[in-house]
Amino acid sequence: MLLNEGDIIAERYLIEKKIGQGGMAVVYKALDRNLNRIVTFKVMREEYENDDDYIKRFHKEARAAAQVSHQNLVNVYDVGAADGVNYIVMEYIDGLTLKDMIRKRAPFTNAETLGVAIQIATALEHAHKNQIVHRDVKPQNVLITTEGNVKITDFGIARVASDTTQIASSNTMGSVHYFSPEQAQGRYTDNKSDIYSLGIVMFEMSTGTLPFEGDTSVSIAMQHINDPLPGIRELNPDVSESIIKIIQKATEKLSSKRYQTMEDMSGDLKRAITNETGDFVDEEEEAKEPTARFTDDEMAEIRRRAKALLEDEDEKEEEEEDYYEDEDAASEKKVIVAAILTSVAIIGIILAFVIHIYGGKNRPIGNVPNLVGMNIEDAKRTGDEIGLGVSQTDHRYSDKPEGTILEQFTPVGQEFYNDENVLVIVSDGEELVAVPDLTSRTVDELEGIFKEIPLNVKVEHIYDSNTPIDVIVRQDPVRDTRVAVGSLLTVYVSNGPELPITVVPELSGKTEDEAKEILRSQGFQIGNISYEKSDEYDEGVVIEQSVPSGNRVAASSTAVGLTVSSGKGGVPPQNTGDMKTTKITLKPISLSDAGDTVEYRLVRYPSDENATATVVARDTVAKSDFPLTIEVSGTGKAEFIFSIRSGDKWKLQGSQEVDFDNL
Repeated sequence: MLLNEGDIIAERYLIEKKIGQGGMAVVYKALDRNLNRIVTFKVMREEYENDDDYIKRFHKEARAAAQVSHQNLVNVYDVGAADGVNYIVMEYIDGLTLKDMIRKRAPFTNAETLGVAIQIATALEHAHKNQIVHRDVKPQNVLITTEGNVKITDFGIARVASDTTQIASSNTMGSVHYFSPEQAQGRYTDNKSDIYSLGIVMFEMSTGTLPFEGDTSVSIAMQHINDPLPGIRELNPDVSESIIKIIQKATEKLSSKRYQTMEDMSGDLKRAITNETGDFVDEEEEAKEPTARFTDDEMAEIRRRAKALLEDEDEKEEEEEDYYEDEDAASEKKVIVAAILTSVAIIGIILAFVIHIYGGKNRPIGNVPNLVGMNIEDAKRTGDEIGLGVSQTDHRYSDKPEGTILEQFTPVGQEFYNDENVLVIVSDGEELVAVPDLTSRTVDELEGIFKEIPLNVKVEHIYDSNTPIDVIVRQDPVRDTRVAVGSLLTVYVSNGPELPITVVPELSGKTEDEAKEILRSQGFQIGNISYEKSDEYDEGVVIEQSVPSGNRVAASSTAVGLTVSSGKGGVPPQNTGDMKTTKITLKPISLSDAGDTVEYRLVRYPSDENATATVVARDTVAKSDFPLTIEVSGTGKAEFIFSIRSGDKWKLQGSQEVDFDNL
């Protein structure tokens, strides 16, 4: 369970604040009120509180760690369960982690690397002598105090020596960048796994980088198993030969080739302070793997035990001789045969035991199946049927159903042994996010919004008379819908009102009043009215129109001007048009991103809020045509917005207000 500031556990520990968390526990800073000292208070995560096996292991391993006291180990003060939580109380360290120091200062000097490594090795040597194997040695678990002292912490996946035959499970794996090949394969681990991890830590201190990187935990683990260590001198030419040799020996793939004890490694680290050649680093011969074949001495021991058992049977027969002296020979023979058969059976048991100890665990019992795509529970049942353990080591979001195995560490087809374990990564299902509300936002805002939202966006343009141009009208899916990361979100952006298309009527020959009435009835705007003498047309009759008849245009945004006859030699009457005309110059802010041609539009927004915005002009012209002069007509006040198209968006270039009544 999660704790809050001010909580008191076991009527003793006052929680001050949360300072960290990991895969297995949550860590708090607390006050031990009994002893009036600050402590680190580690609490088992909620998901494990009902796992009886894990709880027993938690307390067993914590108590084992509490029995180890050393100046380079974080001391464990108390272990217990109270108020619904299982906890460990440890020494509180005020300082930085070694990982923090590496990020800030690496690569270290030779002296710095050796100074830190010797303290780590000394602490682990002490733990190993007390039958404790850490199994998660990494810079994050090494603290550097303000006085420069090294303290190793987090024995959360440690094992007492009697338990080292246990394989790594989903909650007991070391960090993939630092764990040994045997940990990567789910095999048996012992003190030599800690030696390997310390070698990787030294590599990182000396070079400032990790030896193995990859996109997945599996790829990194496979490098630990198969790939040679990168050249240290290529990454940092100042690393001494002695440090290089120590790292190489500590990180041998086969544990039999590494330092066999932390004491041996610690000794070489100390020698490296004064000897940079590394000529004291001995190469170990690879230890022979035990087999089912017995040596002469082993067979002699088996015979000795068998003989002793037979002599045991003889003594029993002599002690019981009085019971058989009245029996006939046949009965006596049966007893002797039974004794011999019993002895032979016991000899068989001894043989089977010796075979199991010396050879059984090294005989493959099958081949690893392909578990990818299976549900984790089904995979475990399959493993149980063939004698193969299956444990979850990591999880991540994916498009596969929750519980589906995404990757496995041990390759398909590889032989496996008794009690071997395959580590797998399991799907958490799709990661879901809530769709934000984008209505009333502009297209220009989208780019910034979707840098923070892991969704794919599609923009559709639609006509909408109630929404300004470039403003989002609606979206699909709607706000607050939970969708998978990477899902498609479609936003519909306003292009302004859709204008009906009308054929321009023929007005020549009509009287001025007739022409105006026709234009009004069909939704056209009346443009400028001019007058000129005509010998052909009577006075007051339309001679010419500004927009030719037969053109298909948006009537509401089109002004049709008229030229009217003033008669033969007559004086043109005063202009009585309903509208006035002016010119607007369109000058883009920038056309650096445009091609040879540019699509533009000029939209009129009347001052009357109830009036409809109209597209006055829209065309594609050469870039060189700018600045462009457009003639506009109207009454009252209006704002004209000038935009150019960029991809599927309209980019605002400028605006101009016109008061037609005061022209």
